[in-house]
Amino acid sequence: MDDREDQSFEVSEPQDSELIERLDPDQPPQPQGLAVAYRDPLCTFCGYSLLGLRVEEHCPECGKPIWDSNIQPPTSGLSIASMVLGIVSLVSCLMYGIPALILGPLAIIFGEIANRQFKRGERAGNTKGFALTGRICGWAGLAAGLTFTGIIVWMIVVN
Repeated sequence: MDDREDQSFEVSEPQDSELIERLDPDQPPQPQGLAVAYRDPLCTFCGYSLLGLRVEEHCPECGKPIWDSNIQPPTSGLSIASMVLGIVSLVSCLMYGIPALILGPLAIIFGEIANRQFKRGERAGNTKGFALTGRICGWAGLAAGLTFTGIIVWMIVVN
């Protein structure tokens, strides 16, 4: 006999501040302590919808703690793109500086957009780190690209 069949779960009426709820884009970010989902939160272990349950409770289907399920908002793709473009702009500044002049500003712009998404509460906490890394590498790649391009132009003009 399966252990899940023996378990009975009592679902009490949760308080408003403890509910897992969808985020309305027209509302400001929720205060700390709320679990906010950007799509129907599903149990990581069995796929059961956790919408309306308290974070401290257990999944009614499999009995696993809801807190163990991944219900945080997703990482921004722009923050990852910013980090990748920033790193590539640093490396590509050695290719006569031209690729860094394109990739550096893109990394800075994508990082700024991702950072604003994080501040509005639309993305997970690791978005901020990726975006910051992308912006720093983007600025460094842009500066190095301008330097290398300037040196090459100076060498062409002097000779």
